[in-house]
Amino acid sequence: MRLRIVLLALVLGAGGLAADRKADSKTAGGAPNGVPAAAVRVDATTWRYTDPHGQAWIYRRTPFGLMKIEEKPAAPVKAAPKPVTHVVEEGDHLRFERRTPFGMQRWVRKKTDLTAEERQIWEEASAPKEAAKPSTEERKK
Repeated sequence: MRLRIVLLALVLGAGGLAADRKADSKTAGGAPNGVPAAAVRVDATTWRYTDPHGQAWIYRRTPFGLMKIEEKPAAPVKAAPKPVTHVVEEGDHLRFERRTPFGMQRWVRKKTDLTAEERQIWEEASAPKEAAKPSTEERKK
């Protein structure tokens, strides 16, 4: 019986403390103390505010309190470099080799069954290298 009374008192006390804390941390506009009144709510825990100097700030409620960070434009995303793939022609088949973090990846494909990526790799590999070596006429001069 005593245990039930103690548990009931703890639950009611914790609920009352949470309600008091919630009422203290909010302003009239629904934002926590510290967020400017002119801030625009982005989501449940984030507000955006532009100060009189034109600087944009993000206010975010975290478990550790209110955090204020300067808003910066997102950095452009760089495309991942294409892996180097070597191609060897073996009759009507092509053998592809590509180094991966897990070792060398090798596969063989018929020329008629190439995917778009494999076809592009094969065209790049079979294209003549014009600037690699001077022609015989240039060497004679």
